[in-house]
Amino acid sequence: MATKQKNHKKNRRRLRPNNLSKRLAGRRLPESRAGEALAVAWGVSVTMLAFCNLANIGVHYYASNHPDAMQMAVLGELLLFFGTVAGGISLVLLLILYRVRRVMPPRGVAVFGVCLAVAPILALGMQTLR
Repeated sequence: MATKQKNHKKNRRRLRPNNLSKRLAGRRLPESRAGEALAVAWGVSVTMLAFCNLANIGVHYYASNHPDAMQMAVLGELLLFFGTVAGGISLVLLLILYRVRRVMPPRGVAVFGVCLAVAPILALGMQTLR
């Protein structure tokens, strides 16, 4: 009977909050729904930026080889504008993502997303200075 009481006290000691937090330290805590939704929104914005930037490069290349294609030049300007807007949104989402999420996106993916977001903003800035 005395051994049962000792075992019971040991089990109670194991379940104290300090010991429980040490046991759970190796496990990943679940991510909030808002954090997951924000990560998905940022991923979609980075994907849209990649397509806008690639399409803008293609349209610019085509328009430079065919000077009579005015519609393609207008499409390039439109893609540059949408890329700039999506780049700004992507940068804002990334800042909020770093505040809300527990698990951050990989550093390489974040740097790639920032580079994709800054490229059309810089291109539009250079175009307005010209």
